Amino acid sequence: RYVDDFHLYFDNRAQAESAYSALVRVAKKYELEVNDRKTEIFEGPDTGEPAWKTALKGQTIRGKGLVQRSSFISFVSKAFELAKKYPGDGVLAYAVKKTSATQFDPDNADTFEAFLRAVVVQDTSTMPLVTRLLYDRNLEGQIVDEEQLMAMLGKLVLFHSQLRHQYEVSWALWLFRVLGREVPEAALRAIEKMDDPFVALLALDLRNSGLTTDLDATVWESYMVAESLYSEHWPLAYEAATRGWLRMNGGDYVGGDSFFHVLSDLGVSFFVPPEGSGVEYVSFAMGY
Repeated sequence: RYVDDFHLYFDNRAQAESAYSALVRVAKKYELEVNDRKTEIFEGPDTGEPAWKTALKGQTIRGKGLVQRSSFISFVSKAFELAKKYPGDGVLAYAVKKTSATQFDPDNADTFEAFLRAVVVQDTSTMPLVTRLLYDRNLEGQIVDEEQLMAMLGKLVLFHSQLRHQYEVSWALWLFRVLGREVPEAALRAIEKMDDPFVALLALDLRNSGLTTDLDATVWESYMVAESLYSEHWPLAYEAATRGWLRMNGGDYVGGDSFFHVLSDLGVSFFVPPEGSGVEYVSFAMGY
């Protein structure tokens, strides 16, 4: 799921092409597809490290004050240049990991935060990494420009909710939750129209935590029926019912179901409100 790139080595190109064809066939058997944009056959020698990583390693963030700011801006410029040249290679994720170990001067903290905001907008796959960093900074009272951060998150929700991008909206809502900040009204109005169960649960959790205003749950209430337990909306129908976030229509359908009532009686839950950043699995090891 998270580490899906690999290298295969052969004696000649004919063997490599034959193996590639076999890989495509096997992938299709499991209803998967090989990513053609990230797959290539090339002749050695293989350095074992992509060119963009070598280039970024050569960009050091040094010194203090203006020297640190200047070297960091140079690093950021190079990172975004390489991200454009190597899309889908995780360049910005690597850049975030590398800068996470840097002790920035208080005068340069705003530049670092601006970098994190720009990274999330450019590459939303970095949201777990950025969430972890922002949570830690918030815990230590180090967030410099909260207004800009909240505005960015609000715009992120507005943009991706229109495209029904569940991943991006969910992570943005999670960030509001772990930072303990109220969701802007415009963002709320946008997510109320999404029928994704995970977005719904996050929004309901935010309401339960007092981080939303007048949340309209009409769309999600329509799924609070017995039939939804065996549809794609089962996480919402089960969790919202057992937590008392939404009223069950037509009586206690969880207690009356031969399968889900067992889960409920055992206290099984599929949605766990965050403790800490909620992304403790994210590693900042520089071996990425």
